[in-house]
Amino acid sequence: MRALSFFIKGNIMRKLLMAVSVKLVLWYFSIFILLVFGNIPAVKAEEPLTVEGVWLQVSASSPALERFNGKRRSITKTVGGYEVSWTDNTNFTTYTGSPTRIVYTYLEDLVEPNEVHGGGSTIPEKVKQQAPKQKIPLNVSYTLSADGNYLTREEDAKWLNWDGQQNFTNYEIKSGYYKSTFKRISVPAKAENRVEKAYQANCEVVDPNRTKPFPPDHEFCPGNLVCMTNFCGGGIGCPYVCCPKGLPYLNHCDCKCYATSDFDCHSYSYGREKLLR
Repeated sequence: MRALSFFIKGNIMRKLLMAVSVKLVLWYFSIFILLVFGNIPAVKAEEPLTVEGVWLQVSASSPALERFNGKRRSITKTVGGYEVSWTDNTNFTTYTGSPTRIVYTYLEDLVEPNEVHGGGSTIPEKVKQQAPKQKIPLNVSYTLSADGNYLTREEDAKWLNWDGQQNFTNYEIKSGYYKSTFKRISVPAKAENRVEKAYQANCEVVDPNRTKPFPPDHEFCPGNLVCMTNFCGGGIGCPYVCCPKGLPYLNHCDCKCYATSDFDCHSYSYGREKLLR
């Protein structure tokens, strides 16, 4: 009787397990049918935002920086890093770093002729004369917020100290002392799927023996980007080639312009709106 009881219990357990397995198979099969025939779109993870884009300055920590409130900065990724500029100015500074934080380091005289203290007070002439005549490195950084919608600019401040007799004592660098906040206006235009053929720049009459540079305001690629290169049509007398806007990477292997440098060629040029010479 005990053996029969074990047999009955074992048989019931097997049936229960089979029932559960069948339900699981039917559930997976129903999901598969919905995906294939129900036109359910696959969920794609959004690409993380970076420092690239156009940014509006909304606040600053000092009157000297507040005058830029309402102005826009553009940050563009390039071969050498990230180009940062005001949108109403063609001059730019190249920063390096990661997609969420970029840094630029420059050298500045410890004391300049019209120098004022970082706190706004006037530096005594005696202190200026006693301070070391040297250059010091200062950093400027842009850091992306966690949600990708704000950017914080921080710049180091140099700080001169003196005693009661106005004798220079020492200097210090206050890291990230000056701060500005920017709000995102736009993200970089996506052009990953676009690929267009490069074309020769407008150099007018090409003189292979040209010795003097072109005028600084010469438009090599009106409305598009200009690359300085001897490949893909560029050469002696006119070392320039054009790429459409949004496709700054000129692939020297196929002479086509791409949005990124993720192609199988180890030689390429980067196009700019204005050629800097």
